[in-house]
Amino acid sequence: MTVKDDLFAIYTNIYNATQVVPNNDIQAVDAFNLGRDSKTQLKPALLPCFFSGELEENKILSISLNPAYAAGETEVEQLPYLANFQGWLQHCDNRFLNYRTDAEVDSVFKNILRFLYGLPARDIHDKRAKLHRLLINIDFCRFYSSNAGGLYQELQDEFRNSCASTLNNSIERLRPKFVLVHGATLNGWVNDYTEEFPGLAPLVLAHIRGQITFAKRVFRQPNGFTCPVFYLSWFVNRANNNEFLNPVRQYILANFGEYIV
Repeated sequence: MTVKDDLFAIYTNIYNATQVVPNNDIQAVDAFNLGRDSKTQLKPALLPCFFSGELEENKILSISLNPAYAAGETEVEQLPYLANFQGWLQHCDNRFLNYRTDAEVDSVFKNILRFLYGLPARDIHDKRAKLHRLLINIDFCRFYSSNAGGLYQELQDEFRNSCASTLNNSIERLRPKFVLVHGATLNGWVNDYTEEFPGLAPLVLAHIRGQITFAKRVFRQPNGFTCPVFYLSWFVNRANNNEFLNPVRQYILANFGEYIV
């Protein structure tokens, strides 16, 4: 069994469990949604998105808080797979190749390529192929929303721990080259599941709206499995200009050149 087969089976079991009523995860989502407007509510009626990118070992893994919902567009994307969850997983596996043109690639993934290559997005060609070859994005919470910035802290403990367990097990199975975490919304996961990398101070850059921090950390499982983690305290789309990305890249080159593409 390949790592892809293994993870497909895990994600399918989690999805199938939510089709049985009552279900603890759905009840936790309902509790989270209570009193929220439609933009910040999670959408359990949609197919869940656990990941984007071909599931293979030794790639770069980025972590997102949860999949972004676009009214109308997400429904159209999912329509062919409503009765075919395995087909939906395969679609997610080929997500980057499914973009019709490089111009359609989501800005988050374009800026991750900028981070990796140290070039303006316009100078990085074959973005879809490069993303498919290099990157897997894992969503901490599999349910879509338009905006759920406080999600990590505000989920019920049991469901948050369940999401973290799925993410952490995925990381261990994928054995990535490194994990990239960007944005303060995932600071809780960073604090709960990673450790400081000894002997190296983080890079701190000043900005009128506050400081941006970039640090190497270590993800560690109870069984002893470890993996390097790079934590950028700002969302990569906010830190996407040369003022920030160039110093971060130079910091990596100086200290961890083996991690740069």
